[in-house]
Amino acid sequence: MVENLVLSFEHLEVRPHADQALGILQRVASLLKPIMRKHGWKLPVLAEFFPDNPSLQDIGQGEKICLRLRPARAADTFREETELLDTMLHELTHNVHGSHDEAFWKFHAQLQNEYEVLRHSGYAGEGFFAPGRRLGVGVSHNIPVHQVRLGALDAAEKRIQKTEIMGSGGGLGGWKAPGFTPRELSARAAERRAQEERGCGNSDVGAQSLAIKEARKARAESASTGAAGLQNGGVITTAIIGPKDQVKWACPSCTLINSASQRNCKLCETRQPDQEPGEPSRSSYASSSKIRNPPQQDQSTLAGPQNNPRPDSWKCSVCTLLNEFSFLQCAICMTRRPFDQSSTWVCLACDASGNLHDFWSCRKCGAIKPFS
Repeated sequence: MVENLVLSFEHLEVRPHADQALGILQRVASLLKPIMRKHGWKLPVLAEFFPDNPSLQDIGQGEKICLRLRPARAADTFREETELLDTMLHELTHNVHGSHDEAFWKFHAQLQNEYEVLRHSGYAGEGFFAPGRRLGVGVSHNIPVHQVRLGALDAAEKRIQKTEIMGSGGGLGGWKAPGFTPRELSARAAERRAQEERGCGNSDVGAQSLAIKEARKARAESASTGAAGLQNGGVITTAIIGPKDQVKWACPSCTLINSASQRNCKLCETRQPDQEPGEPSRSSYASSSKIRNPPQQDQSTLAGPQNNPRPDSWKCSVCTLLNEFSFLQCAICMTRRPFDQSSTWVCLACDASGNLHDFWSCRKCGAIKPFS
């Protein structure tokens, strides 16, 4: 069975080449799927938006990530795939670090390195979203002369770069950037970071407000595609999202955000939980600035009586906020929910803890539980 770590996609159907936009979103998710699986991340919605502010490139709202796929002054074209992947890695970094501090950029660099290792290993997406190859010798045919020359130039530049990397002096691997002093390189790196911060909707309160407004505008113009529809021969089921369709509750099983009128989850058919007095509003799910890891199924503790109901909420040990039980992190301070050891088991293969007894396989390595 196909494992979907991005549960649904939203693309702007009113923009040119809308079908290509959907494919780009799905390919970005496919290329970064091994990294998301490694870190235990699951994203309910990956969406396209086209904000009026030309510098705004991305926003993460907890339940979704919005990416600018098209250049500000060329809405009928798309940004380079490498730019989109780096922007997506930027938003995934916000899953661990909220502000753009030193820890944020260090983890961002770690994710970039993980993707480079993945790319050099030969991974280029999965199944339908992997790049196609013509049957035969595995190379392109009838290439224009100018493309042949560009390819030769690119290969020559790579050989020169490899020679410089394998040389001596200049730091790790002997690489030295020609024509720049270390101070100039540091300044250029700082400028790149500042540019990324200006394009990120999580940079400050004003940017967050603007980004949320742009995300709502994009959602009113979007078509939504569930990832589950891609498992049956590539058939895509599309539903139009209207501007009045507001996010109201998060599914405790698959984390999909459903409207208030939706009594059962549209993805997994889990029934909407009844809200008890004193519980926080389900809309607080969207107040988180981080992607939540896949929520675990709830059950009574094994040590207690069999008819004990599961708790409906849990109190954060740091800020004392009362969170819904399905939330693995506090909606305000992001402190992780403590595991109930009596209802979980430890994997003997990889020592991963926190596996609920409802599941027979380890959530980290997939090993089968050796006991019932």
